[in-house]
Amino acid sequence: MPQKYQFERLPGPSDTLPESPCWHGLTHRLFWVDHGSRDLRAVKFPERDFVAVPLKTKGNLRFVKSLDAAHLIVGSERGLYRLEIETGMLTAVGGTLPLTDQTCINDGAIHPNGAIAIALSDIAEHAPTGGFYLLGPDGWTCILGEVVIGNGPAFSQDGSSLFLSDTLGQRILRYDLATGKSEGFVDLSDGDGLPDGLFVSQSGDLWVSFWAGTRIEVVRDGKRIKRIGPTPGRNVTCCCLIGDAPNARAVTTICDSRETFENGTYQVTI
Repeated sequence: MPQKYQFERLPGPSDTLPESPCWHGLTHRLFWVDHGSRDLRAVKFPERDFVAVPLKTKGNLRFVKSLDAAHLIVGSERGLYRLEIETGMLTAVGGTLPLTDQTCINDGAIHPNGAIAIALSDIAEHAPTGGFYLLGPDGWTCILGEVVIGNGPAFSQDGSSLFLSDTLGQRILRYDLATGKSEGFVDLSDGDGLPDGLFVSQSGDLWVSFWAGTRIEVVRDGKRIKRIGPTPGRNVTCCCLIGDAPNARAVTTICDSRETFENGTYQVTI
């Protein structure tokens, strides 16, 4: 009999399109963004106090990732910033971004050493003008191009690999940082939904969220080992684990078109 999962909505307003949940362990805060605003969302644990922090970014927010004890990296449609958590001070990073009039930042990731990767998408979501980029000493390098919607880059725990979600291609690729080569990791074209955000757990498992798929799937060594769902909303955008092992809990951002559904971040009982 399939396992049943309970989903509990965390505090906060109903978002337009919630994305990129990010746990910052030192401050015990869960951060996420709403693609429909420039307000960074946060819930502090264990109190579960909610706060929205308005940011002066170029375009609406797209992702947030933990950088170090005091800072986050925040990506907007057309900007990339370091955010000081306690003061709210924004500092632009990344120099000249690899954007055109047809593309925007859609997601991003932070290497264990602090290096940044971003995923670009075609704004109209039709042409293969998006791709994945790494920031190095000499600027941005395209590691995979000709993608319509670039999503969910996520580094492996040891930093040797970067997982890339080609949403409309319904596939996950793995980029080897040592060789500079990409290879197919898992083909997801045989099921409902499109792969969206990615998250790598401490154990090395890859958690794949599905847009229009009503689920999360856990992948290990290129094989799907667990299915978490059905979710209360159809579009699951990304997930992460909050707290410390072995008591870490899963949370995920979910949205839906139903008037009775509250788009936002949900805690999952596994």
